[in-house]
Amino acid sequence: MASTDQDPCDSATLLGARQGDRGALERLLMAVAGPVYRAAAARLGEGPDAEDAAQEALLRIARGIRGFRGQARLGTWAYRIALRTAADRQAARERAERRHRELARSARPGAGVRPEAELEREEDRSRVRAAVGELPPEQREVVVLRLWEGLGYPEVARVLGCPVPTVHSRMARALERLRGSLAPREGGP
Repeated sequence: MASTDQDPCDSATLLGARQGDRGALERLLMAVAGPVYRAAAARLGEGPDAEDAAQEALLRIARGIRGFRGQARLGTWAYRIALRTAADRQAARERAERRHRELARSARPGAGVRPEAELEREEDRSRVRAAVGELPPEQREVVVLRLWEGLGYPEVARVLGCPVPTVHSRMARALERLRGSLAPREGGP
């Protein structure tokens, strides 16, 4: 992380963090925070995206420190996590931009979409956003990360800090609720 071969914290701090010492974990995170941000910024550019990716990477480091076995230097491990987190964020951003471009392209006059049809689609999207907003927070998080951000189930599980089967069950419950709240009502439009 620095230009020397030294790890960003001493072995006692690392051992303490791995054993659950919150003070040691805080010292370790402080030691890697700057380099983690710089690694994220190298991928995403300076600014809010890099800051968000760095924060997420630090959470991943904190969650995974007990499993760190020292097969690589701590700095190398933290860099990998930061770069992987930034790459995930960049891929999600690119997917969202592609969806936005496709939507904009399909909404252009002469693109085969009638203005009424576009208005109807926007109303449908508004209904879906409102229905998702009514979900319990743990279900809403899964829907947003999986369906809107395009993350895979394992990534959603890592982000939320829960097992993949829990993500699957939350998604199933969320979809069931959404089907109920978005189903056409009898006697209505």
